[in-house]
Amino acid sequence: MSDELETDALKQLLSETVEGLEDLAILAWFERTQTPGDADRIARETGTAVDTVRTALARLAAAGLLCESPGEPKAFEASPDSEVLRHLALVLGEYRANPVRVMKLMTENAIERVRNAALRTFAESFRIRGPKKDG
Repeated sequence: MSDELETDALKQLLSETVEGLEDLAILAWFERTQTPGDADRIARETGTAVDTVRTALARLAAAGLLCESPGEPKAFEASPDSEVLRHLALVLGEYRANPVRVMKLMTENAIERVRNAALRTFAESFRIRGPKKDG
């Protein structure tokens, strides 16, 4: 596989799985501990703010990367899906081997998200609407 294709594949995988470094830290925590965890424990052990961890856990669970267990406090664990685990292993392996490359690709993905949101907002401003109502 060429380096260019490898970079594109990794960028796509990052785009689909993580939004920020907090997500990577949380996913790395699950890979390292191989145990379920709640937001307080993960925040304490990763050095991340608990509110940030809660938001990231909800986002990662919604994306299918984590599974939420019933009960209180809510605990999460890595998805048992082998395809998801393979993707996580690729992302985390690359992050350990070349963190600068991964951070650069994540930054590019974030810029693309902002650019796309700006384009949608700009296009929306030109959408034809009915006449303004007085009143």
